[in-house]
Amino acid sequence: MSELWWLWALCSSVINGIMIYANQIFKMPSSLMMTYRGIIQGVLLLPFFPLFVMPEDPWFWLLGIVQGFIVAYSDKQVFRCSRRYGGELVGAVKPYIIAMVFVLWLIIKPGQLILMWHEPLRFGLIILCMLGIMYSLHALCNVNSGREAFVAMLPALLAASVVDINNKYITTLGAISGLPAAIFYYCWITAIVSGLPNMVRFFKKRDA
Repeated sequence: MSELWWLWALCSSVINGIMIYANQIFKMPSSLMMTYRGIIQGVLLLPFFPLFVMPEDPWFWLLGIVQGFIVAYSDKQVFRCSRRYGGELVGAVKPYIIAMVFVLWLIIKPGQLILMWHEPLRFGLIILCMLGIMYSLHALCNVNSGREAFVAMLPALLAASVVDINNKYITTLGAISGLPAAIFYYCWITAIVSGLPNMVRFFKKRDA
């Protein structure tokens, strides 16, 4: 099942993209969007609990809860920016997470740089991609609205980078019960935890 990581990432990106563009149209409070995305998703997943063995590693649940709070912040900021700057601009800014993840990963595991150095073709392609990202960022920041959107989203982008790095690590902790089970319970716990504080914030009318 390990070869299906790409499918999970693709589905997650598509769903997130749909919600970003939906918020451009409906301009809902970001906390309400996170409530829909979190609480409703968590409730809809409840009937499927009997189909998956619950992971027993306590670190899976603890880190999943922490991850949920990070998601609560990062995705809420993304939805807020999509309402303010539009889904197209936010969609153009979000791919910079790829470069941030790459840099953060090398900080965490600098030995990966040595491994890449021994594969010059792959390393060269990575450098070209990074240069392309830097060029596109430069072009985006030459537009006032693009620069403003990037600055507004920068904390959320950094938080989302941490989320992406943690995704595979956390689900790997629960994968002893099977990768599908780990992914299922990871999605459930992060959905509930990211949705609850935003639901409270929305009903207290502390968010626009």
